[in-house]
Amino acid sequence: MRKPKWPLTTARQYLLLTGYSVFLAVTATLLWGGYVPFLRRYLAGDDLIVLDFFARAFALPAALIVTALVVHRRGDGDGKLPRLLPFIFLGASAAVFAGVGFFGWAGEPLAVAIGLGCGIGCGLLFILFQRLLATQAIFAAGFIVIVAALVSPLLHFLLGLMPEGYALLANFLVLVPLCALPLFLSRRDMPSAGRTPSRTPPAGDLGSGRSARREAARILVTPLLGIALSAFVIGLMQVTVVWDGDTRIINTAKMLGMLGSGIVLCFTWLLTYPRFSPESIYRTVFPLTATAYLLLPFMSSSYFYAFVVVSFLIFAVVSALMVITCLQVSRDLGLRPMVVYGGFAGVVYLVAALGSVVGYVFLGIGGAKLTQLLVIALVAVYILAFALILMLRKRSDKTGQSREPSVLPEPAAPTSADLFERFRERYALSERETETAILLANGRDVPTIARKLFISENTVRTHTKSLYRKLDVHTKQDFLDLLDQAGAPQSRSLPGAVQPD
Repeated sequence: MRKPKWPLTTARQYLLLTGYSVFLAVTATLLWGGYVPFLRRYLAGDDLIVLDFFARAFALPAALIVTALVVHRRGDGDGKLPRLLPFIFLGASAAVFAGVGFFGWAGEPLAVAIGLGCGIGCGLLFILFQRLLATQAIFAAGFIVIVAALVSPLLHFLLGLMPEGYALLANFLVLVPLCALPLFLSRRDMPSAGRTPSRTPPAGDLGSGRSARREAARILVTPLLGIALSAFVIGLMQVTVVWDGDTRIINTAKMLGMLGSGIVLCFTWLLTYPRFSPESIYRTVFPLTATAYLLLPFMSSSYFYAFVVVSFLIFAVVSALMVITCLQVSRDLGLRPMVVYGGFAGVVYLVAALGSVVGYVFLGIGGAKLTQLLVIALVAVYILAFALILMLRKRSDKTGQSREPSVLPEPAAPTSADLFERFRERYALSERETETAILLANGRDVPTIARKLFISENTVRTHTKSLYRKLDVHTKQDFLDLLDQAGAPQSRSLPGAVQPD
């Protein structure tokens, strides 16, 4: 199916892009340690900084995994509480910051409270934005994720021009409320009980139980292994924040990495979608990363800082692909996007936190130097090699049909993507009507189509009636017969089309 010329067409989509870009800029300060210099000024002692660091590092994956489990068990609902919850945690952190800065509060519980509030609040916002991104077509959602990765570093650099205290104040009083706008103003676009998979879907549906989860695990295990390893190394480097009073180097490296990845992915996405393949990028990135890890112990400190920038660029690329891949898998298999992303990203960030623990033990307690981390680098190369082998094996197992999740399944024979494009142009079908036609041609029923397209069953019936009316058919069998007739080898024109003289 031909892609739209431009992915964003509505004001709500631009609002979502703005909110997500602002949110990623907020995470640079509240999640990745941009406020550490502020804490060092008011909280004496490295022990407090260590507590804050690890509270944040483990609070983020805990929020993602716990939320995914709760949504999976009970459903996510559509009330105000889920949207308000992250802002309650961030507001609590803001109150502690104010107490530290204005009233001279101090103590270990405060450092832990700041880390937990920022980690949990940002984790819940990741989940809520994933739920909102799931309402968009993959072409639009992927574009929003990638452009946000491009814009957010620019916002962060602008905040860097302000004094530390004012920048932190701007994050809480200006940027965080801006993050809330798309979440609350786009309430009707949120998947509610009628737009997410039912807890008791029809029997035999792939998204109804264990078969869908097993298929999702099979698809995601290889990218999960590679992304988690990159996260482990990122965790090793992030722990330097604990020892260095100035976090500008590590944060600047992160932002430069996001900026570079945003530029590369933006052009790649616009030029190659829907042929864009995250798996091909994973296969290219992993060998390069393995080589960098292998050379790290033998290089000078200047190489280390270059390695930091490149590593964060790679991690920013795979993080954006992680969001897109989870959206594709959840849509293709009819699973809740909050569950898929929460579980996947939760494991990735948990591995990053464990990497920080290893770095803390080696660099801090053990007193090792970076050049003495040869064993860790070799283990990283070893695991990367296995990830690449698994990916190549998965590719070789494919027999004619791609097993990669996509926005829509490929039509079964004798229909083709070209045929549906011809139908779309000849009969003036809308994008939703075309998507419905493809799924109907693949034998999907109304509940399944509703789950895959994240719309209600009544909306599916409306699209189906409009589709039948435009095609001048009355039943599903008439529709399939029309496809067979149009897709037959001897047929060179669509039924009902005007024949040339």
